[in-house]
Amino acid sequence: MAKIDEINRRRSTYGIQDLGGEPGRQIDNTVRERRRVVLHAPDPDLVCMDEEKNRILENLLDGSRKKRSVISIVGMGGLGKTTIAKRVFNEARAKFGHPVWIDVSQQYSAVDLLGDILSEVTKLNVKKLEQMTRAEYEAMLYQTMGAKKYLIVMDDVWDTDVWRMLNPHLPDAQNGSRVLITSLSVEVARSADTCTPPYELRFLTE
Repeated sequence: MAKIDEINRRRSTYGIQDLGGEPGRQIDNTVRERRRVVLHAPDPDLVCMDEEKNRILENLLDGSRKKRSVISIVGMGGLGKTTIAKRVFNEARAKFGHPVWIDVSQQYSAVDLLGDILSEVTKLNVKKLEQMTRAEYEAMLYQTMGAKKYLIVMDDVWDTDVWRMLNPHLPDAQNGSRVLITSLSVEVARSADTCTPPYELRFLTE
């Protein structure tokens, strides 16, 4: 209790302001907003990415593979994971009934991720979504995603819990649906789909 009292006094001393709103939620939204990718913005010129992009596209659009699969792009920060995913998404989205891009990042809210996907595929307004419970999100997502072939890009996934949380609500209708994940972690990629090796981005050669 003494430690907490001291922290509270320091807040006043150093002018630390309360963010307000639901505890934890404001911080998560701030982080995720900072990370948000602008899909329609042009990319800078990039070197040696066409080969990786084409391989991933071929995998996404392989009509002989009806089973839903998860494809991962893995590598350290700055190698271009998000940029490749963005190019792939923009070129492939017309082939899918439900193309969805969600930004995950290190701090995220499960409810927000479910809501982000639902808002894209159902076009429900924000007020309507805010009135729904998490269980209602999950049920509606499963029902909606089973109706069409979908492509979901989950950008910047840091831990295995994200896929474990979303997976039960993304049905495999055997129609060629795909999930594309970008991550720093090979463990995240392998836990999402043990049958599909991740694309590990390489450094540029001399």
